Amino acid sequence: MEQTGTDSGACRRTRGPNRLSGALAALVIGMGSAGWAGEHPTPPGCAVPQGFLRFSHGLPASAGAVAAGRPMRILIVGSSLGGLERKGTRGARLRAALEDRLPGAAVSVASGDPGALPAAVQFERMRADFEEQVPDLVIWQAGLSEAVGGADLDAFAEDLRRGAAWVTEHGADLVLMDPPFVPGVDTEQAYWPIVQRIREAAESAGVAIFPRYAATQHLAASAPGGPGRGCIPGLLADAIASVLGKSSTSSGN
Repeated sequence: MEQTGTDSGACRRTRGPNRLSGALAALVIGMGSAGWAGEHPTPPGCAVPQGFLRFSHGLPASAGAVAAGRPMRILIVGSSLGGLERKGTRGARLRAALEDRLPGAAVSVASGDPGALPAAVQFERMRADFEEQVPDLVIWQAGLSEAVGGADLDAFAEDLRRGAAWVTEHGADLVLMDPPFVPGVDTEQAYWPIVQRIREAAESAGVAIFPRYAATQHLAASAPGGPGRGCIPGLLADAIASVLGKSSTSSGN
């Protein structure tokens, strides 16, 4: 288990019970112009439609941590968020990006096994990591193992729903994240059904989804040779900070 950021162990608490495809292009319609949310300038090659950075569900546990002035604890499940990261630094870019976008907030990021594992195995390991870390927010990167190795899609979707229900029942927020687009590889046949199942599971469970596949496919088409997956920590931080900023405003803080 790797962890970066504020050591908030003392704050642990008990929890309560190439070109967009036609389908992906439809997601972009009405999403507005490209760019990052908030006042942060877009790094070269990292502009995506604003709709990719809008969650359809809130992050109440994370907002509560920020409002209470205690460190927001994040658990990352799955492979590296934004490409290769050195051992001991996984999640560091996300933490730095969030603290930059949420002035005064402290963020702690822990990451479990970085391997591309089946969703059922991820869920079992996530439960153990969750009990240790007691996070406010879980970022679950799912589907890479299933896309590469083939999978029973119905079983995969059920594993996601079961995991999402467990996380929310234990009082944490959840962001599901689909696999990244891989330029030069014919991924549509293998990846798109996985992407659809992840989206459906998020909608069914009432949790947020970060469309990494669509974002990285857009980046590959709009900025070939650009940072690609390296943009993801900042883009994800924009999406999270946008939700938390709205929560803070609505609560009068």
